[in-house]
Amino acid sequence: MSKTWKAISSRVKRKKKKKKEKTTNSGPKVKCLSCFDIIQSMYRHDFKWCSCKGIAVDGGGDYLKMSYQPGAKYEVLDDES
Repeated sequence: MSKTWKAISSRVKRKKKKKKEKTTNSGPKVKCLSCFDIIQSMYRHDFKWCSCKGIAVDGGGDYLKMSYQPGAKYEVLDDES
């Protein structure tokens, strides 16, 4: 029975898995008012810190998740800025 299974399984074409493509769905830009870096998450799970590690953004355009140190100052910029 194992010989039959091997013969059948070798003839079956396996489907190739498609790689998940990272879609660019950029989120809002956030400016750190301590180091003046402007950071932006470009896609989901694209976690970015500013250079002084005061603020971080994640989520791209799907959601906005911000992390920041106590007392950190930041500004969420409009698309036109």
